[in-house]
Amino acid sequence: MTGRILLSIFFFLSLAYGLNSCRQSKHVPEGSYLLKKNKVIVSDSIDSYDIEEVIKQKPNHKSLVFFKLKLHVFNAIDSTKVANKREKKNEKLHQKNKELKAKNIRINKARMRKALEAGDSLYTPKKLVLKDTLEPRKFFREWLKYEVGEPPVVFDSNLMHRSVDQIKKYMHARGYYDAKVSDSTKLKWGRKINVIYEIHAGKPYIVDSVYIVGDNPSVLSTFERFKKDPAYQLEPPFVFDTDLLDDQRELIAKHQRDDAKYGFVKSYVTFEADTTINDHKVRLGIVFNERYVKDPENEENKILKKFGTTYVSKVVFHIIDTSYLEKNYSYYTDLYGVSPKNDGYLQTFDTLRFDQYHPIEKKSDSIFRIAEFYYNGKLIVDPMLIEYCNFLENANYYKEYYLTRSYSRLVELGIFQSIKPQLIELPGKNQVEVHYYLVPAKKQSFGYETKATNSNGFLGLAASVNYKNKNLFGGGEKFTLSFGGGFESQPTVFSDALDGSDQNNGRSLNTFEFGPTAKLEIPGIRPFLHYKKLSKRHYPQTIISTAYSIQQREDFNRQLLQLNYGFKFNVLQKQVVQLGFPLLSSIQYVNLDKTSEFQQRLDDLNDLFLLNTYSDQFIWKDFRATYELTNKTVTKGNFIYYYDAEFDIAGMVLRALTQNKPVNADGYKEFVGVRYSEFIRLDNELKIYQTFKNKRSLNFKVNFGAGLPLKNNGTSLPFDYSFFGGGANDNRGWRARSLGPGTYKYYIDSTRTATQAGDIRIGGSAEYRFPLGSSLRGALFVDAGNIWTINEDTNRVGSQFTADWYNQMGIAGGFGLRLDLDFFVIRFDMGIPLRNPALPKEARWIWQSREPFFDELKDYYGEDFISKYPWPFLPHFHLGIGYPF
Repeated sequence: MTGRILLSIFFFLSLAYGLNSCRQSKHVPEGSYLLKKNKVIVSDSIDSYDIEEVIKQKPNHKSLVFFKLKLHVFNAIDSTKVANKREKKNEKLHQKNKELKAKNIRINKARMRKALEAGDSLYTPKKLVLKDTLEPRKFFREWLKYEVGEPPVVFDSNLMHRSVDQIKKYMHARGYYDAKVSDSTKLKWGRKINVIYEIHAGKPYIVDSVYIVGDNPSVLSTFERFKKDPAYQLEPPFVFDTDLLDDQRELIAKHQRDDAKYGFVKSYVTFEADTTINDHKVRLGIVFNERYVKDPENEENKILKKFGTTYVSKVVFHIIDTSYLEKNYSYYTDLYGVSPKNDGYLQTFDTLRFDQYHPIEKKSDSIFRIAEFYYNGKLIVDPMLIEYCNFLENANYYKEYYLTRSYSRLVELGIFQSIKPQLIELPGKNQVEVHYYLVPAKKQSFGYETKATNSNGFLGLAASVNYKNKNLFGGGEKFTLSFGGGFESQPTVFSDALDGSDQNNGRSLNTFEFGPTAKLEIPGIRPFLHYKKLSKRHYPQTIISTAYSIQQREDFNRQLLQLNYGFKFNVLQKQVVQLGFPLLSSIQYVNLDKTSEFQQRLDDLNDLFLLNTYSDQFIWKDFRATYELTNKTVTKGNFIYYYDAEFDIAGMVLRALTQNKPVNADGYKEFVGVRYSEFIRLDNELKIYQTFKNKRSLNFKVNFGAGLPLKNNGTSLPFDYSFFGGGANDNRGWRARSLGPGTYKYYIDSTRTATQAGDIRIGGSAEYRFPLGSSLRGALFVDAGNIWTINEDTNRVGSQFTADWYNQMGIAGGFGLRLDLDFFVIRFDMGIPLRNPALPKEARWIWQSREPFFDELKDYYGEDFISKYPWPFLPHFHLGIGYPF
């Protein structure tokens, strides 16, 4: 049976390929050929993709490996019919414009008449907007043909010969000056043609020695330090590649500017090459040129100004705002005799000098931060905070990355709508003045937001009304108050389906949640440390938030009250740490109002895991820490990584407060009448992205998390801190939260639940992403993972974590489509289980015999049940928002 299916699939694909090939040259003129393929024959040392990029004529875009979807769309729509319809629509547009012009005349005549009747010789003319006839809006088939579709690429021999010249230039730039390039063609069936470019690269020119030309000791010293940087690639021997040399010029100049050499651009670095040495050897000279600037006494002349260590002589912040002026702005311009604008900005009339003393002792000679503020009437924010965002400090070195860092920090404040740094070089000195022109943003705002949500693979719709204050008390405090609500698809806890699924409920918006949230962000580590006592690089923030929500589900209603108090700061440029307030990181109170039917099923099962999960909870976190590490902020390359870790400790403070109190009837201690949670939890996630040419990428994700439920928590973690497997953002061969735990045989458990939770999670994904069009992306993926419980669950035999965990991984593979609409991504994935850890060992892989699985079904349910039970390796389809990771 399997052989016949494969044969049928092969026959269908062959037929589709043949029909597709016939139709591709449908609109190619007689005597011409459709360019089918460019074939580049070159040695392994040269990347053929780079050569293909310089070829003048490229074949039609391929989608789905061999199918030219855009060409097919273009050919499928009749050009004559589209042209005829466009002609008719244009006639209608012209007729409509005639009517609009006539209507415009009638309206203006009526207005003129009314004005004259009222004794007024003036009136406001009406101007109706005419229909666009130059670029009219396309109708659907026209849009589909000419915007989505792509016309056939007709072979052009002239472009082929020009491509040969381009390839030669490219090879020369790569150091292959003896390269020979030839072209040829090969006719294919169906009026198609292949173009072959054969390249004999020859021997490349190799730089075997490098010498320096220049006598500026400061510049040369900086360059010597740069040579130790991994970005330096001019260490002989290397191929004489002019593109590489140009990139190195940019890096050398950037390194000089970052080392206090103001004004050092790449034009001050040139190369001289001696190629007269035999055997394709090159002596390369790196030339550091002198800098000439305009003579301040005679701008027509230029004078030598040697590069040296540049210092910051002055820092000035211009707050461009007139809101706090006591009188009209023009009053002050007239009073001081100045023009309304200075270099495009409004004038400022008040001045403040800011001095920051060394924290050890306040003496006149211990000032280490100085800045001037120009403003109008009143400063909108504490000047200390603005200066705290500046890294180009008075009397300190000028470094370009300090300027970039200062700009980013001022943007992060969120107080200014426009930030323009300006550097003024002082004549005859290695000094610069730093000026920031800051235009304040609107302090308060109200907003309404709607969005599609994707929480753990469950889709939903949400909306919220938000109030934001960007500078609540004048010290850069950000306050956000919002009230939101939304619907989400959540599976019911219990399932009566044969395979434990609850697909109907899982896909319907059966959960409603609403409530207010409030968040206050304060600069510094409050109440312990003011930000001025900490390094500017740390950018510390105190974040206090609270939320209350009501969730209504079919089985229960849940109320959540939460308070969080924590600190956030940068450790290094790539690392961010968040710490909870000691002994008071977070407080959560969860109240569950269960239906009588749901409570009855819980009581009947008497499952300690379920009873613990679906109960009132009081979670007092004694400590919380998160750690984020990424190279994205400092790397512009093709390799990006993210690492996130979360660590929580809960219940220790409450255990100390209740140590002398008796336990309740179930053997647990309570706080304010509610049993509190007690656990330790750690979760880790590593994501790696390797991008290639042509918008292709290889992406990886690894997850490891574990939680230890302590004495007062019973046998498992609280539901909100449990781990789950399966779903659109996890293992896509399973429904959301249906994988595991361990080797638990869900299919022979009539009391199973649709949602499976655990205390440990190990998993990973690998995904290859590639373009299928301008907005359409494809993906091939493999997911692996599972969840386990710390303690043995007698109701889910096989769920406990063991040393054999690596043999209990669920593995899935699949294909996905992603529609990238810039502002969000719609994702459709199909995952097929390849290895199901719940099945008998002899039947876990998709290609293994199903007999052991059928035997277990027969023993549990009886002979007739086998034909009714769903196939255990059925594909699962997932609709998601955004990429899975």
